[in-house]
Amino acid sequence: MAELKRILVVDDEPDIARLVAEALRDEGFQTDILTDGRLVASTAERLRPDLILLDVVMPFIGLDDQLRQLRASAATRNVPIMLVTADARIAGEGSTLRQYSVSDCVLKPFDLDDLAARVKNVLPGT
Repeated sequence: MAELKRILVVDDEPDIARLVAEALRDEGFQTDILTDGRLVASTAERLRPDLILLDVVMPFIGLDDQLRQLRASAATRNVPIMLVTADARIAGEGSTLRQYSVSDCVLKPFDLDDLAARVKNVLPGT
């Protein structure tokens, strides 16, 4: 039996994080939730997720800092990252997305089925 793909869901809104994690579990993924963006790099290094679903707006730490930390670590350098944001301008910032090799950017509000399909697109073989 194949091992489940692991997704780290990072969102400072616990209810949203739980909702997303539950929907992805229903699609056959293993999920972990993190509500403190300052811990994303160390948590990802420890958990070794197959994908990081990262909310763009997190208290105490900016997106660039989070992405820089993730890409600086050998353990997380190549982990696909999907951003979640309510700001359409972020999705249009191709240079930032390319600079940090972001795989996809999902706009809020989003449909959970659409989110799951996009996750599957980023994680081939799921």
